[in-house]
Amino acid sequence: MKILSVRFENINTLRGEWEIHFDRSPLADAGIFAITGPNGAGKTTILDAITLALYGKTARQKTGRTQVISPGTADGFAEVAFSVDGACYRSRWSVRRTGPPEMCLTADDGTVLADKISGVREEITRLTRLGFKRFCRSVMLAQGEFAAFLNAMDSERGEILENITGPEICEEFSQDILRRAEAAGEERLRLREAIENLPPVNDRQTDEIRERCDRIEAESDETDRLIADLEARKRRAARQAHLQDTCDTCQIALSQAQMKTEQIQPDLVRLEKARRAAPLQAEIDDLDAQKQAADAALETVKTLSSEIPALENRLREIEAEERANRAALEAAQTAMNDRADLIGEALALDRAIEEKERQFRENVEAYEASERKQNENLQQQSEIRQTISEALSRREETEAWLKKHAACEKLEAELPDITTRMAQLNQIREKRAAVQRRRESALTGTQKAADAVAKAERRVRVLKEKTEQLSAQNREKAGAVASLLEQGSARGLEEAWQQQKEKLAVCKQLLRLRKKYERQVTRKREDFLKTEKALTDAEAACGRLEERTQQAENIREVLAETVRRHEEILKFSAEREQLRAGEACPLCGAADHPFIRQGLPFDGDPRRALADQEEKLAALRSETEAHMAEMADYRSRLRVDTALREQWDRLCERLDERLSIENPERLKQVTQALRSEIRRQKTRLRVVRKGERQAEKMRHSVQRKADKLSEKTAALERLTHELSIQKGVVSALDGEIGTIQDEEAEQAKQLWTLLRKYGEAVPRSGETAALTQRLSDQKAEYGAQADRRDRSEREVRALEERAADLPEELRQLKEQTDTLAPLIKKIQDERTDLKEKRGALSGDGDPLAEKAALEDDIRTRTDSVREMASEKAQRMQTLSQKQALKQQAELSSREAEEKRDRLEKTLAARALSAGFNSIGEVREHMMPAPQQQEIEAARLAAERDIRQANVRLEKAREAFEASQARTPEAESPDAPDWELQEARKRRDTLADELSTVRQSLQQQEALKTEHQEKRAALESCEKEWQQLEAARSMVASGNESAMKTQVRQLVFERLIEQSNRYLESLNGRYAVRQSEGLGLDIRDAAQGGQTRPVSTLSGGESFLISLALALGLSDLAGESRRIGSLFIDEGFGYLDDDTLYRVIATLKKIRVSGKVVGVISHIRRMAEEIPTQIRISREPGGDARIEVIA
Repeated sequence: MKILSVRFENINTLRGEWEIHFDRSPLADAGIFAITGPNGAGKTTILDAITLALYGKTARQKTGRTQVISPGTADGFAEVAFSVDGACYRSRWSVRRTGPPEMCLTADDGTVLADKISGVREEITRLTRLGFKRFCRSVMLAQGEFAAFLNAMDSERGEILENITGPEICEEFSQDILRRAEAAGEERLRLREAIENLPPVNDRQTDEIRERCDRIEAESDETDRLIADLEARKRRAARQAHLQDTCDTCQIALSQAQMKTEQIQPDLVRLEKARRAAPLQAEIDDLDAQKQAADAALETVKTLSSEIPALENRLREIEAEERANRAALEAAQTAMNDRADLIGEALALDRAIEEKERQFRENVEAYEASERKQNENLQQQSEIRQTISEALSRREETEAWLKKHAACEKLEAELPDITTRMAQLNQIREKRAAVQRRRESALTGTQKAADAVAKAERRVRVLKEKTEQLSAQNREKAGAVASLLEQGSARGLEEAWQQQKEKLAVCKQLLRLRKKYERQVTRKREDFLKTEKALTDAEAACGRLEERTQQAENIREVLAETVRRHEEILKFSAEREQLRAGEACPLCGAADHPFIRQGLPFDGDPRRALADQEEKLAALRSETEAHMAEMADYRSRLRVDTALREQWDRLCERLDERLSIENPERLKQVTQALRSEIRRQKTRLRVVRKGERQAEKMRHSVQRKADKLSEKTAALERLTHELSIQKGVVSALDGEIGTIQDEEAEQAKQLWTLLRKYGEAVPRSGETAALTQRLSDQKAEYGAQADRRDRSEREVRALEERAADLPEELRQLKEQTDTLAPLIKKIQDERTDLKEKRGALSGDGDPLAEKAALEDDIRTRTDSVREMASEKAQRMQTLSQKQALKQQAELSSREAEEKRDRLEKTLAARALSAGFNSIGEVREHMMPAPQQQEIEAARLAAERDIRQANVRLEKAREAFEASQARTPEAESPDAPDWELQEARKRRDTLADELSTVRQSLQQQEALKTEHQEKRAALESCEKEWQQLEAARSMVASGNESAMKTQVRQLVFERLIEQSNRYLESLNGRYAVRQSEGLGLDIRDAAQGGQTRPVSTLSGGESFLISLALALGLSDLAGESRRIGSLFIDEGFGYLDDDTLYRVIATLKKIRVSGKVVGVISHIRRMAEEIPTQIRISREPGGDARIEVIA
């Protein structure tokens, strides 16, 4: 169910007609919206309008309609459009203050579905499966009822759960138990059959597969090591080729660096001339600066010479304008003094005329107001006479109606008794309906039990036939396996097969050893000679390196001594700076100072030379160690042949064969024979294993079928017993239904005696509420008519009193009008005389305008004179300043020209002495410092490239020679490829075989896991089936009290689970726990997970947990009914900002599930967090207005 829109008029404080569309933008787009406004503005009235339109009553107002419609209005209505499963409906409630309420329900196409209050309620309950109480629990969470469930007692919680879930939950529970019990029994049988059909698990076979997997992995590791050795040989050959390419590349780089040095020679010549011209740069800059200064001074003189005459002409113009303005100012002041008296007299007359006009307007307005009041008084007298006549007529009609319905006067006293008897009748009918449902359920159970008995008999027959067939097949399979073994065992056959496989593995190792031996025999002599020569060369090279190392060590010691002397001399640097020729040394007193004449005994820093020598010595030692390692490798190669023969003999002993390494034919024959025998034994072993597995599987199948047959037989006996119990239950329920029907007839007869005087009959099932409403409406209507009669009498008396006062008010108004008429005529004559006098004084002219014009002229002339004087002073000051600047500029120009001439003569002489013919030639050969630095950097880079190329070439040659010394054989990088290919093929073969074996192992383990999972599932299913069988027995016994208790417990557990989901989103600190019965406790994570009673909760905590419970109750009430709308009324003021944020986030999640959520609140934070709002504001007159904002 989803609320689409609501339209209402004159409901509570919302006077007038209003309409809100929840399925249109912006409310539909937002999904969650807030209904905001001050307290008492009418926020909850919107929810009242929805429940009025659907059920004809509200959650907070239980009394008459006069408390629903707005005060001072005659009628009101509420209309709701809603949808159920895609179909749209419209329900309308309307009322007049003088009549009973009416309701109507229509479909989307206009078809009227119900037009009575009771019919509309029943039809809406049928369509939505939501009665009024369920609606208030699932769609509309009313104000003040959040904590109702939390603070209720255990018995009250049970009643609330029954009201929410409805009486049909027991029937649903019974059907669910029967359905689940049958499903659990079928699942139990299915799991047993699945376990029986699984192949048996052979642990011995799994261990054998695991051992085989380990052997293959070991052989694969050996192959990987062989591949690694071959790849290392290939990398060494590739490295030697790479070193040769590096030598060639370094030689080319050296040639390119030398060419680059030759290319920059012209730039170096230019750099030399630029360096000779550099000392003249400062004087040339001075000369250029003096030229610029002379030109600037001359330009300044010219500019000032042109500006001074213009300033003098402007001064003369300003003096002429100043004289003219002063003359005009004096003339305006004279005219102003002459007209001053005339202007003053005209102003006095204007003020007198204005005062008379004000008096005239006030008296005219008073006269007109008095006439209007006279007309209104006459109209009121006419209206009061008409109203009195209408009120008397209505009072007579009301008295006639009361006399006609005098019987309703006793209804108020008899209504409680009628209501009690109808409640008793409903209880009897509900009890009868419950027993009938139990009887139908028992009949269904009886039919299912009969079907189950027939089904069990068929299964017993089929199992007997299958057991006999499997026994025969098992005997045949066992005979076939015995014939294949030939008086032996499968274990012995498998051991023989493993021994043959081990011998075949030894043969394969011998074949690989033979190939290695062949390669050595082919190259044996040549390799031996090469290895011996390489060893000799390495020994000689090692000797030479030792001599070079000793020489380098001697040089290092000399350099170390030099460094020591250098540091000793540097200690006395401060004393040497104090030495003077011919004076005594401050340390030794000698007069001869060789360091002054000859300088220090060394040119550079010897520590750099010592560091270079130590690096060279370290390189020599590293090279010596490399040669020593090569010598050890060569010596080990000379001992390889003996090791191969020893390995051959050890393998022959394992094979128990005497084979020669020079004769491979015999080895090939043995290998071929072993392979043939292994294949033959493998085939036999596979057939035997398969036969044994099938025989074992059949034995297990026969045993399982026998066990299953005994279970089916026992189940058949149990089902037969249950069938007899079900038949007894049906018979007992038939007797109970007859007793209840007699009790219902007696109660209906007593109720009819009370109802017939009011024209009502005994209500059918489901019409009790409608009858109660009709009787309440009759009682309320009788009271309303009596109140109407009293109000009419009071209204007539008040109108007659008002009619008596109106003539006196009319007489007073006429006297006031007669007094004002002559006064108005007098004021009008006086105003006319004053206007004539004012016209005679000034004629057609206006003294005030003339005065204003003269004042403006005087003010303008005064400002102009002041501005002229200021400008004149500024111009004169500027003229004197420019004349002084002109004299200074002329003097500066002459001095700059004289200094420029002197600098040109001096610079020309210095240019000739530096080898340049003129100043212009010096300018041509000058070069900026960045360009000089660039040429110098290019020279240094070229020299550095040559040095680096030489170093790289030397290192590349040394590396190449060292590589040749370590590997004297010139092996191509492609030489070991064929061996590498064979080894990789072998590795791939082993990988495939290993994958197959691992797959077999995984299948065995998966089979074992499946066995375990199936058995665990069977155990769980057995437990569930036993519990459901016990519950089904309880249902079949007809124990209504026990079943109701069980239903309450299940619904309560489901409510706690659903509420904790919401509570986790709202605040992860709390969780609801069930105590004894239907009690509630709160688990508080902030207190170490301790359990708190509900009474210890604060206001904010109570609201938070109550909201979670209310949302859970809403979900329970809406189960099997898709609820598309949710309204929550107030309560958020208890929460802090963080908790309020979590609440809003949770409500937004509810919105995501498809519900449109509306929240009623007056707190500001809620309005800030939810931008889409239905805002209700107060009007000045006390009414309210609605506005939708986003």
